[in-house]
Amino acid sequence: LSALNDVVFTEAAQALGAKLAALASDDATRIRELSHRVLAREPSNDETEMMQRFLAAQRARLKSGELEATTISGAKTVAPIEPAAWTLAARVMFNLDEFVTKE
Repeated sequence: LSALNDVVFTEAAQALGAKLAALASDDATRIRELSHRVLAREPSNDETEMMQRFLAAQRARLKSGELEATTISGAKTVAPIEPAAWTLAARVMFNLDEFVTKE
């Protein structure tokens, strides 16, 4: 849970989310980029599909106002939904056992 609540991880997820949202690419390519940056490997097809479903659900929550996009992304832009969605995706990756070292 520390990676969910620590300001360093929050700001890292926001920065990575902004970079991913700015890529002129499709979601699958952005998911591969996210996986390479966080896990240093290609995502499996199942992982890509799960992340695509996660992104669709988060975009819907952001568009409906259930989640506050500017609070999540830290973005001051007119359209903060994409940076916020990718910030949430980065936070998911940061909380995988594969990313977190446990001893």
